[in-house]
Amino acid sequence: DRGVEVEATALVGLPVPPADAPLHTPVVAFLAGTSGFSEGCAGSLSDANALAAIVYATQGYVAVLPDYLGKAGFGGDDGLAHPYIVSEAAAIATWDGVRAVNDLLKSREAVTHDQRVILWGGSQGGHAVYAADRFATHYAPEFELVASIATVAPSDLVGQAVVAMQGLGASSTGLLASFITLSQWHGLWDRITEVVQSNVATWLSEQMTSVCFPALSDVGVETLEDAFQPAFLESVQAGSWEGYETWRCLFAENSARHQTLPRGHDTPLLTVLATDDTLIDATVERTSHAAMCDAGYALSELECEQANHVQGTAWSVREQFAWIRARLANEPLEDACSPTT
Repeated sequence: DRGVEVEATALVGLPVPPADAPLHTPVVAFLAGTSGFSEGCAGSLSDANALAAIVYATQGYVAVLPDYLGKAGFGGDDGLAHPYIVSEAAAIATWDGVRAVNDLLKSREAVTHDQRVILWGGSQGGHAVYAADRFATHYAPEFELVASIATVAPSDLVGQAVVAMQGLGASSTGLLASFITLSQWHGLWDRITEVVQSNVATWLSEQMTSVCFPALSDVGVETLEDAFQPAFLESVQAGSWEGYETWRCLFAENSARHQTLPRGHDTPLLTVLATDDTLIDATVERTSHAAMCDAGYALSELECEQANHVQGTAWSVREQFAWIRARLANEPLEDACSPTT
């Protein structure tokens, strides 16, 4: 937590190797989607996430699902607020989770880590993939990152914010939560009322430490104007962010498209979009992916037609596994920066 050691947890799925045949295999870091903001909704407590870890283990990989900071799945309350959509926090939790698996495997001779790592995540987990991918060479240079997969994920929080601020809904609610956590992590909490209504900011900050999904109606939020300051709302809706450049910077520095931290590698990246996604705007992401290609990403873009936010990930599982196998086999990346459906 910004240089201070804190407790974090993770769920691990281990493959069972054939008798008398030790398994030397990659680790898949499986990064969970949004499951709430407090301890009781940690990713490791989800049966669906446990099943995902099992599925990866059946393919012969070691799977680790690191809980995000502030969401310890067991061992008691760590006392932290979950830094939702904060790239640095997500990247640190991810790579420390991989290190923890390495420590675990030292006592298990049948399964060892070959130091190759695959990053995989959807929605918030996809954002965490972008973060861990960017921080890889800076924070975890001892590992070989061979592939990253981000499904239905925001690579451009600035662009997504403009779309989300057109009306109150699930995406604008997530945006509101990210204002709370980004401001707290980056030391701007004393300025939060520049963008968020004071009563909403105080109430939501408290709720996010104990409730998975706070109901904004409980604090009287029925419109965007009830939650955000009018001048700020007008500025973002226009896409200018004039007068609120510091807040735009927060979103930019936590976005794969805009982040100024050097990437330091050319690991292939697979992105998956869904045409009927109402949480992550596909048009914003297509534009962002094109800019990332121009910046040097070896990016494969897959789009699922008539799929919603959840279906985009689920419908493309077969293609995702095939893409992983191809990367592990060092096959040429033939579809880089050429969108497919």
